[in-house]
Amino acid sequence: MERFKLAIIIPAFNEEKTISNIVKKSKKYGKVLVINDASNDRTMLLAKKNGAQVFNNDKNLGYCSSINLGIKKALNLKFTHLITLDADGEHSADNIKYFVNEFKSGKKLIFGIREKKQRFSELIFCKYFNFFFGVKDILCGMKGIKLSLIDYKKVKILKYDIGLSVVYYLLFKKINFSQVKITGKKRIDKSRFGNILKSNFKILFSLLCYLFYKRNYKLKYYL
Repeated sequence: MERFKLAIIIPAFNEEKTISNIVKKSKKYGKVLVINDASNDRTMLLAKKNGAQVFNNDKNLGYCSSINLGIKKALNLKFTHLITLDADGEHSADNIKYFVNEFKSGKKLIFGIREKKQRFSELIFCKYFNFFFGVKDILCGMKGIKLSLIDYKKVKILKYDIGLSVVYYLLFKKINFSQVKITGKKRIDKSRFGNILKSNFKILFSLLCYLFYKRNYKLKYYL
């Protein structure tokens, strides 16, 4: 039987209101790795108290860098699979069991599908990737990856990638994927990308950057 060792990657910045509950519910499925993005509240202490292994950024690097760091940590620690999960409680940790079931049925790349996207930039971004790749909700923070798929030396971390460089790499390798509807709730605080205006700009600008790289470099880094 194939070895199964799951890392649950949770990037977090000032999430003391939600981190305890997320870690408690997640740790029954695998090892929780919290990437603390230089929080100035009790996020780090509460994550550790509830059983997570915490890695601290020396300064606030943002969601994208934290996700990429989490993936590298999972690879270095010899996990076989990972699931990314937002720290804000938007996605219920109870959804992890559906991803685990997908992994155990042989799936290697899994995308969560939210019930509702919250801003128009997400709709545009997701429609593009749904049309060209069939991924319905590429911006959903909950994803599952079999780590043997990733040769990190070949992953080009694109600037302004909003945490999707590894996903681009896998899509261009034409890895078969599955999609899982997940439950959750609207987050209380601002988006991981900032307020509505800022987040819309970041998401749309990220799409433009992706198109630029795709056109000018043909994403040769991924092949």
